[in-house]
Parts: sequence; structure tokens; C-alpha cells
Amino acid sequence: MAKRYVVGIDIGGTHTVFGIVDTDGHIVACDKIMTGEYPELSDYISSLAKAVTEQISANGLEGQIEGIGIGAPAVNHNTGVIEGAVDLPWPSPIPLKEMMESATGLPVSATNRSEERR
Repeated sequence: MAKRYVVGIDIGGTHTVFGIVDTDGHIVACDKIMTGEYPELSDYISSLAKAVTEQISANGLEGQIEGIGIGAPAVNHNTGVIEGAVDLPWPSPIPLKEMMESATGLPVSATNRSEERR
């Protein structure tokens, strides 16, 4: 059976960092884009999806990614929608889960980073 992988994304007001991790917890690849460089949400999502897809391809992992997990400010983990994030440059609501699934073709789960720290 082939090894499986996931993509983890952390969206911050300045940077968005992501990594590809195997099921043993080993980081295979990581990269980042500047969150604030994209005044248009659609440009940001396209650039993020492109960067993730490029890392998947560069590491020969096409077809081996189980899904994407995203930590983002003010995201409702039930809907995957960001509502009222003051540190992001786009107006709310942001249908993050839906947009990333559409852009990557992978299942996405999103959670509020601050909820994880409690």
C-alpha cells in the first residue's frame, strides 16, 4: 500500500505557510506565500492552490494526498467560512473550505487556530 500524505496550511495576516506531511508525521515539503500581497481573495486562493499543487508535483505525490487541513483566524470549523477576521485583507464572509476544495480538488477541513490553543 502506498504511503499517504496530508497538507497542513496556516493562514496568518502576513504569511501563509504550508507543509506536506506523511502519516508518520514526517514533513516532506514546506513553503509559504505572502498573505497580504493579494488584494483580491480569488488571486490569493489561486496562488495558494498553485503553490500547494507545485509542491505536491515536485515531490511526486500526485494522487497520494488525503486532504488539506487549514488553520485560519475566525473560521467556523463546521462550515469552513471565515467570518470577521480582522487580520486578513479581504471582507467577510470568506468561503475558505469551498474555495480551496474547488481550487485543489482535495477535501478540506478548516479550524480556528485560537480555538486549538485553549
